[in-house]
Amino acid sequence: MVNHTSGYREFLTDDNFIKWRLFPTEEQDHYWSQYIKENPHREADLQFAVERFKSVRLNHRILEQQQSEELLDRIIRDSIFRIKRKRKIKYYWSAAACLIILVMSAFYFYRQADDVIPDSIVGEALPSEDIQLVSGKTIVDIKQNAEIRLSPKGNVSITETGREESSEVNLSEEEINKLIVPYGKRSALRLSDGTKIWLNSGTVLEFPTSFTGAERHINVKGEIYIEVARDENKPFHVHADQLDARVYGTKFNLSSYPDNEESLVVLVEGKVEVKSAVKTQMLHAGELFGLQSGEARHEKVEVDEYISWKEGIFILNKAQISSILKKIGRYYNIEFKDNKSELMSRTCTGKLFLSDDMEQVISVVCAISNTTYKRVDNSIYILPN
Repeated sequence: MVNHTSGYREFLTDDNFIKWRLFPTEEQDHYWSQYIKENPHREADLQFAVERFKSVRLNHRILEQQQSEELLDRIIRDSIFRIKRKRKIKYYWSAAACLIILVMSAFYFYRQADDVIPDSIVGEALPSEDIQLVSGKTIVDIKQNAEIRLSPKGNVSITETGREESSEVNLSEEEINKLIVPYGKRSALRLSDGTKIWLNSGTVLEFPTSFTGAERHINVKGEIYIEVARDENKPFHVHADQLDARVYGTKFNLSSYPDNEESLVVLVEGKVEVKSAVKTQMLHAGELFGLQSGEARHEKVEVDEYISWKEGIFILNKAQISSILKKIGRYYNIEFKDNKSELMSRTCTGKLFLSDDMEQVISVVCAISNTTYKRVDNSIYILPN
């Protein structure tokens, strides 16, 4: 009897194998046929993986608990390794690739067979708003993904995606400027000192036209990823509702939405001192400091899970559906009503590639949660299958 305890699992965590089984083509059939010719000793494991793939159905506990845990852990480790190895490579998969990864995750999605969803989840698509740059009495509407740059002299150039020409705006030297990014939009800004900031949906950033004092200060409500221009003689301060971060030159993510979520600082590179009413903590690369309801936490994390949003990807590691819907809601400007559906507390693992088509992303979320959805005008109903 052939022992498949280790060999076949390698195929079940291989993206090319998964794509072949979900969306077979002549080219893929030829690839795997050639693979067996060159690796005849792997034929039995490959066939066993194919049969195992067929036997698995979404949201059914086909695999033994121990096997599921081992495979889930392997998927997480492999995903993290690939992300680190390919961090500088542009992600090019379509929404179909998003489905591949998340369907794979769904094989190991934990739930009891007799779970039921007692009620539906209702979301409403909200009216779209423009990104706005506010300086004194001047208000400038900005397109999605435009590049905004401040010069040391206080001039702003705004270059829209796909255009070489840019428009220029003069900012007030006396007043603090605001960049307002509504839900459903994202933006990026380069400050006068060279610091670059990515702003996630639903974020308001306050910043000066130029940094004239002994220190640099900005204020944030929402979420940013920031690469601070190094200046040993002029420390940089990021102020949020519950947290203050002091840096000299570093890269980190700060999330502080005003809706009772946990406020977080996740450090990618350098050192950051984070102050809160509860605790002051020095962070090193790969560490997180969080504060929620007066409780602080400090731990090592995989930073890619917290910064992938700026690349249009959500990396999910046992994330609750409630958290996923909140992120999707911000990203696409959908308001999901709070409810006590059992679905909201379930967890899943995988990569969610955020395409321009919001309904494709909602379809993937439904695929991993054994639900379906219906859209009526601006309302979105997530219902039990």
